[in-house]
Amino acid sequence: MTPNVWIKRYRRPWETVAADEVVDLFTSDVSYRSSVFREPFLGRDAIGQYGQRGAGAQHEVAAWAADPRPSSR
Repeated sequence: MTPNVWIKRYRRPWETVAADEVVDLFTSDVSYRSSVFREPFLGRDAIGQYGQRGAGAQHEVAAWAADPRPSSR
């Protein structure tokens, strides 16, 4: 999966309140931080719970991300 495909698949669930789709993007031993100052969510179940709480509390979400690859300049 290319970085741009991964980003598109990551954005969609947040915008459509389908947090379970985010879980499918990660391995079982994932460590995910929603902020650098917060404790990580460990494992897919923890990410799923975080996603359900966040997705249910947010409305009209528009997610975006820049291309993660360095510029070829």
